[in-house]
Amino acid sequence: MTIDRTNLRTSPDETALPGALKEAIGAALMRCLPVVVSDAAGTILFVNDAGVSLLRASGPDDLVGRAAMALFRPECRDILRQRFAALLSGTDSVPVSETVMIAMDGSEISVEAQLVAHDLDGGQIVLAVCNEIAGRREFERRLQQERDYANAVLDSLPGVFYHYENHRLKRWNRNHETVTGYSGKELMDLDALTFFPEEYKGPIAQGIREVFERGASSVEADYLLKDGQRIPYLFTGMRFEYDGRQGFVGVGTDISERRRIEDALREKTALFEAQLESSEEGILVVDRGHRKVIQNHRLAEVWKIPAHIADDPDGLPQLEFILGRVKSPTEFRAKVDWLIEHPEEISQDEIELLDGTVLDRYSGPVLDGDGRNYGRIWTFRDITERRRADQHIRQLAHYDVLTSLPNRISFLARLNNSLMLKSGRVGLLYIDLDGFKLINDTRGHPTGDALLRRVAERLKKVCDRLAVTAGRLGGDEFAVIFPCGQAEEAAAFGAEIIDALRVPHELDRSRNVLIGASIGIALAPDHGSAADTLLTRADIALYAAKADGKGVCRIFELEMERRIQERMSLETSLRLALENRKGVFVFYQPVVEISTGRVTAREALMRWWHPLRGWISPSEFIPVAEESGLIDRLVLFVLGQACRDAAAWEDDEASVAVNVSTSQLGKGMIVPAIQQALAEAGLPPGRLEIEVTETALLSDEQNAIVDLQRIHDLGVRVALDDFGTGYSSLAHLRAFPFDKIKIDGSFVRDAVDRPDCAAVVRAVADLGKRLGVTTVAEGVETQEHLDCVRREGCLEVQGYFYGWAEPTASDAYTISVLNDAAGADTDVRQRQQL
Repeated sequence: MTIDRTNLRTSPDETALPGALKEAIGAALMRCLPVVVSDAAGTILFVNDAGVSLLRASGPDDLVGRAAMALFRPECRDILRQRFAALLSGTDSVPVSETVMIAMDGSEISVEAQLVAHDLDGGQIVLAVCNEIAGRREFERRLQQERDYANAVLDSLPGVFYHYENHRLKRWNRNHETVTGYSGKELMDLDALTFFPEEYKGPIAQGIREVFERGASSVEADYLLKDGQRIPYLFTGMRFEYDGRQGFVGVGTDISERRRIEDALREKTALFEAQLESSEEGILVVDRGHRKVIQNHRLAEVWKIPAHIADDPDGLPQLEFILGRVKSPTEFRAKVDWLIEHPEEISQDEIELLDGTVLDRYSGPVLDGDGRNYGRIWTFRDITERRRADQHIRQLAHYDVLTSLPNRISFLARLNNSLMLKSGRVGLLYIDLDGFKLINDTRGHPTGDALLRRVAERLKKVCDRLAVTAGRLGGDEFAVIFPCGQAEEAAAFGAEIIDALRVPHELDRSRNVLIGASIGIALAPDHGSAADTLLTRADIALYAAKADGKGVCRIFELEMERRIQERMSLETSLRLALENRKGVFVFYQPVVEISTGRVTAREALMRWWHPLRGWISPSEFIPVAEESGLIDRLVLFVLGQACRDAAAWEDDEASVAVNVSTSQLGKGMIVPAIQQALAEAGLPPGRLEIEVTETALLSDEQNAIVDLQRIHDLGVRVALDDFGTGYSSLAHLRAFPFDKIKIDGSFVRDAVDRPDCAAVVRAVADLGKRLGVTTVAEGVETQEHLDCVRREGCLEVQGYFYGWAEPTASDAYTISVLNDAAGADTDVRQRQQL
């Protein structure tokens, strides 16, 4: 057989091939696979375009005429020669070989080589169809990757996935095996109804029919597991068609928790509806859009709403009907609108209808446990009869008689309600009037009462504008519940109250009274969630506001409480010291006659050594004693010790002076105490001086003067202390014949450089001479001070220039030991600070 090689080489196109050869390689050409044709000797006769491209040849001429085996890697040639020979010897077919071809550029190409022998014009040719396998393997890898991904998606579904064909399970996810308890082998080809109890097989079968009829369906049913356990599930299925096969796929979701919640909700709903209808109050609940959600029948009864209006889901006709029945429709509508604009606010008031019916109206937000707002509830109760019967009692029990504000009990109850109903976000403002006591004491209680009424009116005016609650806790103390727990807003509101109260109060046409206010603020829940805790901490903040100069607001801080606790600790220590007489001493500072230098008296001054803090200044512990009621015990201690010490002095003409607190006069207690101290010490009354300040005469002047007169009648001298710093009223000098006037040291120290202070000293000294009263200049520390007060006419002086306060000889050693234990400079500090 002769084959026209020229034609083959120069005409690689299929159309130029002989008919038999075209038929032999036509299928491969149509698939565009690389084809190499060789004769029986293995010489290449033909290469199609795909083959030329595969072998990186510039054209068929690079390949035709070459040995076919030269196109393959050497180690692949033996097996190819064997299969080549087998084909030529008449073997019907040989296996597809995976082999490596060598391209014209030397690169290697992995292929699948299919060898086919064919008779042509009496001779044999071999076709090698070479399919590059790199692309196929990449395709297979990606295909497997997609399958793995799809399986991972199905396995990650929270429910069970299933795929049925002809009602037989064909595919499922891993969760299907975990939930049902069946293995993969057991699940294959199971009928769909296998997984359901008898009572659910009908609905499941109906659901499957709906899938094929409508394309999708959902059914709730108990899933029957391998061990017989039943779990409520929601099954959702969809029709599935692919490659002529029909079936359905779907997902089952465990609804056990949802069922439990639904059952609980149904129970709660039933209870709620029962409570709603059994309530004596008319109840209306609206959503956040102010649309009617639910109301009970009692609401229509209370308001006498016709059935066709009460049943209308639109709440506007019902509101219009209600507005037509109230006595003040404009005010009613304004309150409704205001509460709509303030969804977190709580409101409770009374409404009077045109027919005289009185309704108690409450409105508050509907909140869940986390404080989320779902709408508003309105309740209405007919309190007409109760109001008539209880109005007077309620007024007495819950409202302050003087100011008509909620009293302490009522106010605390409202505070507790606010803390519960507003998720704890509340501000409490504790208000104390500055200067009220002075006005009450100097102008009388009727004036004080009138002033408290004016304060309450002004406070109500400020609070009513913001719909907040104000109350009177007692005396000149008021409080406000501010419906916001934010510090900045509470402080701003407090400042507004202070500004309102500091404007002069007109009590009558001829009297205007000016007072101020200090405010302590505590915020819930930041500073406490209980009313008592909040009130205590607001009081602590008020104490700090007073200490900071009054007329200000202070918000509670833990440091304030720490200071209060320190004060309480100081009070406890002072109480123990006075009980045990440990660490308490009486020091004496001399009072000297200027003309002779003779000591005429010694002032008894208490000193206290604290076991941890050392010497405590009287300026620190005396206020604690006065506030805690220990001042009586303290004065009795000093009085008794001073009388005993004075009785033992060598200069038995010198008097001992003891300060008496303002709280001890006017009560009839001080005179017996003086008598007892004098008797026990054996001290003549003429050697005892009692020093009082003008403030002792303010709170109860008449009774205080009575006590002073009784003291004077004992033969005890009485001195007016710190004259010039208080009220310096000449009426007090006329009301009682004082034996001494002590000029406050602040004037004496400044008299050297300030003519006005020198004038005060001179005026008091001159007044003393005219009244026949000895004048004592306190605070004389330098020669200049002494020269000045001598020049201005004072008779006696007291101060560091003549002597510090010193302990008695019996206490001197103990004091020395205490000072040594505390440090070398303690004695100096003790002198300077005490």
